[in-house]
Amino acid sequence: MARIQEYIKTKPYVLFPDQIEIEGSSGIQKSILNKASKALKKREINSVLPVVCLTDSEDKYRLLTGLPIYEAAKLAGLKDIWVFLIAAQQTEASEWLEQTLLLSKLNETLISSQDTKNFLNFLNNKDSDLTSVTGIGPKTAQKIIKNRSYNSLEDLQKKFSPERPLNWIRAFKKSNETVVNSQDTTDFINFINNKSSDLTSVTGIGPKTAQKIIEHRTYESLEDLQKKLDTKKRPLNWIRAFKQK
Repeated sequence: MARIQEYIKTKPYVLFPDQIEIEGSSGIQKSILNKASKALKKREINSVLPVVCLTDSEDKYRLLTGLPIYEAAKLAGLKDIWVFLIAAQQTEASEWLEQTLLLSKLNETLISSQDTKNFLNFLNNKDSDLTSVTGIGPKTAQKIIKNRSYNSLEDLQKKFSPERPLNWIRAFKKSNETVVNSQDTTDFINFINNKSSDLTSVTGIGPKTAQKIIEHRTYESLEDLQKKLDTKKRPLNWIRAFKQK
């Protein structure tokens, strides 16, 4: 574990949770915190690093960012947690942190040529449910359809904007990374058929969609759900979101 030493440096460290001083609570939704806790418990380590700084007490550190991550790690019962330590007191560390947060916005997932190709094929397919991609609403979907077809990322960016298509590709890639198996589908079908279920607790299901789901109960299968709601992609995204709850 980290110790205050003469040559301590600003870099990642592993700390015991009780070495970290916090103020208050994050107030984050319990469902989100539980979801994060389950993910941490499964991996037994956090891949996103909260930022801490030095204090006047030896071997104690003050949390500057990532309080929900810290809370989820505690809830998961992790014995230690990865942090990024700024080797300075809070005032100086806060100035350093401003630069870190600015640069972190530029540290996005790289988009490969295959990611782009898959997304363009999706956009050009007349059977695709474009609104299943985070960031594409009904009006944008209509505009995408109107401007078909798309031959390249540059073509898509020219017709829309430089940044939005990149966000769509990232969202599309993420939604397709989580595999849906038969048990996942069965669990979700049972969930939406249950009258006591809070359908809006699933990411992607708002009040209007929840009402539509209720009106078309009951559902015998994924295909039945897709047919009754007239969408192929969105139920798959709901199942993925439900699986990660």
